[in-house]
Amino acid sequence: TGNTFTNNEGLSGPAVAVNNQSPRRWVNGGGNTGSGNTATNSIDCDGFYDSTSCHSFDGSTPSTGSLDFVVGKLNNIDNTHGFLMSQGLSIRKLATKGQRVTLTSPQATATLSARGFHLEPDGAAAFTTSYGWAYLSNSELSGGQGGVFALEFDKDGEIINYTPRVMGTRRNCGGGVTPWNTWITCEETGAGQCWQVHPTNAQSAEPTLLGGPEGGNYESFAYDDRDASNVRFFITEDHRLGPVRRFTPDRSVKRWDMIHGNQGEGTMEFLRFLPGNKYEWVTNKQQGIDSASNNYPATEGIARIGKRLYFVSKLRKTLYVLNLDDGTYTTQQTTQRLLGSGGASFQSQPDQIIAGDAGELYFTEDGGSTPGIFLMDKKGDMCGVLQGHFNRYRHDETTGLAFSPDDRRMYFAIQTTGLLFEVTRKDGKKFHDLSCT
Repeated sequence: TGNTFTNNEGLSGPAVAVNNQSPRRWVNGGGNTGSGNTATNSIDCDGFYDSTSCHSFDGSTPSTGSLDFVVGKLNNIDNTHGFLMSQGLSIRKLATKGQRVTLTSPQATATLSARGFHLEPDGAAAFTTSYGWAYLSNSELSGGQGGVFALEFDKDGEIINYTPRVMGTRRNCGGGVTPWNTWITCEETGAGQCWQVHPTNAQSAEPTLLGGPEGGNYESFAYDDRDASNVRFFITEDHRLGPVRRFTPDRSVKRWDMIHGNQGEGTMEFLRFLPGNKYEWVTNKQQGIDSASNNYPATEGIARIGKRLYFVSKLRKTLYVLNLDDGTYTTQQTTQRLLGSGGASFQSQPDQIIAGDAGELYFTEDGGSTPGIFLMDKKGDMCGVLQGHFNRYRHDETTGLAFSPDDRRMYFAIQTTGLLFEVTRKDGKKFHDLSCT
């Protein structure tokens, strides 16, 4: 999947934030059940569930035990954690906010982590390492309490360690992965910046040029490196007046230093929509602000697949698709009817989007009664992968969507409740090139 990468441990550059921290171990812990999770045998299924998937929360109608994975067929109830999932999925909880993590790997040198799992988990990605992989997760706490933290997994997917990568930042929201396989974490606050973070902490994190001298309410990051001599970087901003940015660096070396230096280096441009579903990049920021306000306010996730750049506006509940080669764009409502069965509902705000390596897109959801994970396949059809069940995570949001390097594990968080989960297919196969039924 598009957000799993092999890291470059030989990167060089200046240092900041957390560096060479002692190993810290990790999570599990008792369940924070949230609100609205009292079991009952009386559920009104009219108008939301179909007749084959209306179940009482106490499990009086058992969930399917089928090994056949059918994405979009939401007939698989997990009462322990409160999810309605596609047939053929299994789920386990990895972490609970504030609680030390249970270390499950034989390589772990302790039973529990030294620190509790961070609060407000948000954007994330997984990176290949010498020991297995690292799942880097943002913390969206404000007041200098945010940061980036890493769950370290062995090659069997068991937890070795939990260690900070950046601390002391503010409202680390979304982000993205660079062409050289580092993490960009974006601060969503008035004067926020976008920091570059090494996945194994081999290099200390530092702010980049991507946020400009004034900063902003930054959300997510993507890049276009089809022309290695002219790499472009894109940033969204979660604000009604926040234009999508495109940064073209002066430096030609495709590595850490490319997006660092003195403010003023490189070219910063802003997305401006034109009549006739056309667009342009302009250096006049006010033109970008006006276009964002009128056309794409409060942008969130962003991802590129080939010549197409995808991003969403949470206020418009719209997916925008820029053709990077011909200057045209299309739009699509994310609230469109979902394929499949079981009552999947994507009516609240789209948030993060992740590009799969086969050309599919995954979405997280902010708010609503049943925040979930959704798939748009290569045909453009949408369906639910899983969602909260029986209002257990009402008005919360799904975040932290990422896939392990072998594509066999999907990670996601419930942000305010502060839970991190791992989802696998019962048939042991990969999350790859899926199609909505």
